[in-house]
Amino acid sequence: HIYETVKLPKENFGPDGEVFPHFKGLPPENGRYGELYYETLEQTTLVGGDPSLTKSTIRFIRRSDGKVLAEEINYARGGGDLPGPWNATAHQCKQVLEPKHSLVSVFLMEK
Repeated sequence: HIYETVKLPKENFGPDGEVFPHFKGLPPENGRYGELYYETLEQTTLVGGDPSLTKSTIRFIRRSDGKVLAEEINYARGGGDLPGPWNATAHQCKQVLEPKHSLVSVFLMEK
């Protein structure tokens, strides 16, 4: 869900459209999106054991007023396989933890 979009000057975008490329490598909760914005990740185990079910919520927040600009929710299941020497399988709705997940849709380039 995107609750509010923010228009930024083109200097805040890389050649491939990445937002704030000059802060790349900094932690998302402290610097990845500059001093004005940050994101949080909350993971909740809904069903423990084997199989398990986990809910992940990423929130993108404006630091000045604490307003949530966007949030993304994902569910992942792990395990539930037949017993054996192999690793357990895992499935999720989509890969929410990618560097270019949909929360960066909050930022639009000024024209």
